[in-house]
Amino acid sequence: MAAGPMPIPPRWSDYQNIDTFRAATEAYQAQVQAWSAAAIADGSLSETQATVAANQAIAASQNAANQAVATTQAGAQTGAATTAANAQTAAANIQAGAQTGVASTQATAQRDVANIQAQNALAVLNAQIQGQSGMATAEQAAEMARLQATLSGQLGQISATGTQQQALQALQNTGQLQQIGATGTEQRSLAGYQNTLQQDTEQQRYLRAVAEQSAANTRMDEMLASLGLTGTGGGTPLGAGATGAEIPYQSGATDAQELSAEDAAFARAKDKIGLASRAGMDSLSQQMASRGITGSGVEAQGLGNLYQAGMGEIGNTAREQALSSLQRRYQVNDRNTAAGLTKRAQDIGIVQSLASLSKPTGGGVY
Repeated sequence: MAAGPMPIPPRWSDYQNIDTFRAATEAYQAQVQAWSAAAIADGSLSETQATVAANQAIAASQNAANQAVATTQAGAQTGAATTAANAQTAAANIQAGAQTGVASTQATAQRDVANIQAQNALAVLNAQIQGQSGMATAEQAAEMARLQATLSGQLGQISATGTQQQALQALQNTGQLQQIGATGTEQRSLAGYQNTLQQDTEQQRYLRAVAEQSAANTRMDEMLASLGLTGTGGGTPLGAGATGAEIPYQSGATDAQELSAEDAAFARAKDKIGLASRAGMDSLSQQMASRGITGSGVEAQGLGNLYQAGMGEIGNTAREQALSSLQRRYQVNDRNTAAGLTKRAQDIGIVQSLASLSKPTGGGVY
């Protein structure tokens, strides 16, 4: 079965509804995936060409969906601004009427004005929070709680007298509270959908990058094979995961030789310490004999001091050898790492040179 032409993407002007347009976009992406599989199956396109073409078409549809979301969100913000302007006009009318009434009516109108201002501030705060992906800061949460408490307290103070009933009816006619709630819900829905589209777009970019990298690796392997640079014994070719840092560089003595040298040095140090301790004990015995106190507690204490001094010297020798061995291993590891990085940089230079040669004459990557 022939793949035929690529499906036509949906247009935002044909829907004017974000949910319907989203469903159409997802259906189009499925059609593109099916078209890509058919093109690969009938051999009209290679796997790399079909995958890249499908990823580009899907990315374009995702960008169109993102633009539609941005347009819808801008319209919602414009509607919120219009509602706020209407509320300010209503507040100005109520305030003008209150100035011509008695003191009680004026106080009621002032509360109404404060109520509308609190509603406007709450609408602006909701818009700001939705612009932050629905995540409110601590200051914004405190301000929202304060505005809601103000609205609850002021609405509860409105009585059933003539001018106050008119002010309450005006607030109900404007439908500010209902419009604010609807606007907030729609903005949260749009923000969630936009986040989903962005994630889908990033996923398509990742898949496209993987496909391009796979195609580039295939061309590079072919180029390396033609130049005879690939390993014939199962080795890793340049540019296909070889870092060079795993290759140890031997120089000087091996680990076994270094351990043998350390053991020999420790044995010599132990012998010398033993000889020095033996000489000290002989000298101590002669002194005790000359004084006629051989086998006394003084001699025993002196022998104990000599024994402890000898053991301390042996411990210090072992400690110094351990530190020297550790420093030596650090030096070897640092040297091998530096050598591996240098080799990797050299390999990258070779691969970049080969990559420039493997590009088509037109300069395209695929």
